[in-house]
Formats: sequence, C-alpha cells, structure tokens
Amino acid sequence: MKATHITPTDLLAALEAFSTDRDLQTQGKAIRVLVTDMLIQLGYLPPAHAEDLPPGDDGLGNR
Repeated sequence: MKATHITPTDLLAALEAFSTDRDLQTQGKAIRVLVTDMLIQLGYLPPAHAEDLPPGDDGLGNR
C-alpha cells in the first residue's frame, strides 16, 4: 500500500494497534492524540466537544 492510499480510518486503526503494545502504550496514546487532533483540524474527523464526552473521557475512548 502506498502512502497516498492510506485513509484516515487506516491511520487510526494502525495507531490503535500500536497503542495496544504494552511497551509502547504511553507513546502510542500520545501519538494517537496528536494525529487525531491533526485529522480534526484537517476536517477528516468531526470535532469532539467537551460537553459531549463522559467525565474522564479524552474523546478517544481512553479513560
């Protein structure tokens, strides 16, 4: 797969797999937050509104 064929969904799935590795979990979550923010700013993902999130949720399903 060429980089030009990677969709935002593919990228988020890869980041999810990366962030589940125990040794890389903290770094993976940090990278996921940064990339998710970038995709929101580029318009690929809808913005998450703080009032829409349950208490303690970062908008990425992490508590």
